[in-house]
Order: sequence, then structure tokens, then C-alpha cells
Amino acid sequence: GGNGPPKNANEWYNINTGVWASKTRMPTGRQAHVIGADSAQISVCCGWPPTTKFEVYAVVSDSWESKSPFPVSGLFGGAGEMIEGSFHVVRDNYMFAYDAPGNTWVAK
Repeated sequence: GGNGPPKNANEWYNINTGVWASKTRMPTGRQAHVIGADSAQISVCCGWPPTTKFEVYAVVSDSWESKSPFPVSGLFGGAGEMIEGSFHVVRDNYMFAYDAPGNTWVAK
């Protein structure tokens, strides 16, 4: 994030060794994106430059998968959270939850 070109780095910190390791890069470089994570995955959507792309990183396989685009364009700087295994995005006066089995976004 910050100034400069969009970033797509994906790095992990090993708390036991104190060493950073590069992982598979995020397919879409961006800044000011919305992110949520649990022990199995990292969910990333939207950001700057403006995009509705939604991508999920699987920790075990070190791979990214594109999912259904976020339904609102121009979102950057919102809040994301994993709640009971579902990625939720909140911004201003709306909230959406991603329904993984249906690959759809649901307004809350």
C-alpha cells in the first residue's frame, strides 16, 4: 500500500525462525484493498486502482483463485472480516457477505 505503484507481494513471517518468505504473488496488484483472513485463507477484494476483483489465497496450496467480483465498484479503504468462515465487507452504509458455495455476494 501507500504511495507508488500497486503492490501484489505476498509474504509470510515465521514467528519461530524470525524469517520472512515470499509466497505466490497476488494476481491483481492494488492498494487500499479490503482483506480478511483465517487460518486457511486470505480473502482480498477491491482497492486502488479501482477494481471489483475478488481473489482468495489458499494457505496450504500457496495458490490464488479468482472469485465472483464484488458488487460495488470504486471501493477502497473498507473493512473486511472473516465471520464463521464467510468474508464480510463493510463500507459506509452497506455490508456484503461472500457466499462461497454459490460464489455470490449477499447484501446484509
